[in-house]
Amino acid sequence: MTEITTGPAPAAVFADMDEESFMRWKHHPVTAAFLKYLGHQADNWREAAMDMWEAGRMDTGNAHEDLNSNVVRGKVLALRDLQSIRLENIKRFYEDMNGSQGE
Repeated sequence: MTEITTGPAPAAVFADMDEESFMRWKHHPVTAAFLKYLGHQADNWREAAMDMWEAGRMDTGNAHEDLNSNVVRGKVLALRDLQSIRLENIKRFYEDMNGSQGE
């Protein structure tokens, strides 16, 4: 995966961010469009899973041809989680990460 190396460290950005700034970002047209995209991706995975299930090609054991329901579930839940991300969760992540690095 390509890591973005320009700009300030995310931990510092989020540590200084207040809820109002976060909500402005979340409701910015580009961010709002991206969050809708995540929802559309989740819906697409759900629909594909139903199509595969209906065709009898879900969890058949054939790794090359079927779709694993746990993989689909994980993808859909991850997309939904990203859609509903909250500032406090991001801050807690970086606090926990920084705390575990000091141990």
